Amino acid sequence: MAMGGVAGVGQIQFLQPFLTLLASAILLGETLEPIALITACLVVASVAVGKKTAIK
Repeated sequence: MAMGGVAGVGQIQFLQPFLTLLASAILLGETLEPIALITACLVVASVAVGKKTAIK
């Protein structure tokens, strides 16, 4: 937390559901619905934009 700051580390937490979907597909053989993939991509994109935005 000290190196990344609360805001930076907090945004990384948004990636947990995406990683959970990926792990369930790989480890458990779950099928991923297209809407889940689209939503996960939107979350990853918003985290990427948020990481590039300067914190004032």
